[in-house]
Amino acid sequence: TAAVSLFTRPGCWLPSRALKTTSTKGTEGEDRRDAKKVLESMGKSKYWNDFYESPDAQHASEWFLDAEQVLPLVSSLVNERKTCQILDVGCGTSNTGQILVNHGFEHVVCVDFSVVALVQLLRRNAAAAHPTYIAADIHHLPFAPGAFDLIVDKGTVDAVLKGASGSTKPARAALTELARVLSPHGILLHITDEPPELRLDLLSCFPGQVSFREIEAGPWTYFAYTCRAAR
Repeated sequence: TAAVSLFTRPGCWLPSRALKTTSTKGTEGEDRRDAKKVLESMGKSKYWNDFYESPDAQHASEWFLDAEQVLPLVSSLVNERKTCQILDVGCGTSNTGQILVNHGFEHVVCVDFSVVALVQLLRRNAAAAHPTYIAADIHHLPFAPGAFDLIVDKGTVDAVLKGASGSTKPARAALTELARVLSPHGILLHITDEPPELRLDLLSCFPGQVSFREIEAGPWTYFAYTCRAAR
């Protein structure tokens, strides 16, 4: 029987409902304070559990790129090797993990610290082959060193960064943990809306070479950074 394994997402394009202010009639200053409070809550599981329990969050929520746009990026990075070990970290209710499974990838793990999000995924995909779902925090992943060949981060480090009140320490700690669970020649696919002049310094804590490409999605421009574990 399928189940969610429990260990302890935050997982920018940001779903507009995630930044919905608490008052629609507040002053500009009040709205700014409400938005700031939301951003500061993005590193907490309670915020995301409440978010995914809301009536307007009962479907797939995609940050930055759609799952279908992530598929060719993953396929090219692993040379179509379907037996590689893939981690979708901070998956939320994204379809990314399921799309990968649907296209023949045999070992896909989806991790998020929102149990509510993972239960939604399980209910949505229970009738088909689906990823393994594990509830865990990005800073304390329950995996052995070198467990994954590829990690997909589509907005999770961004959420950690935005929830840290200006400090980069939590995001750097998250990247260090991701590097720990990558195989010696593994790759982190880090997708964000921040250009190199704003993001490369953060990614400098990653042990290997970092490259990037721009991706146009409608009126928006996103950046897919490839961070290699090998020095």
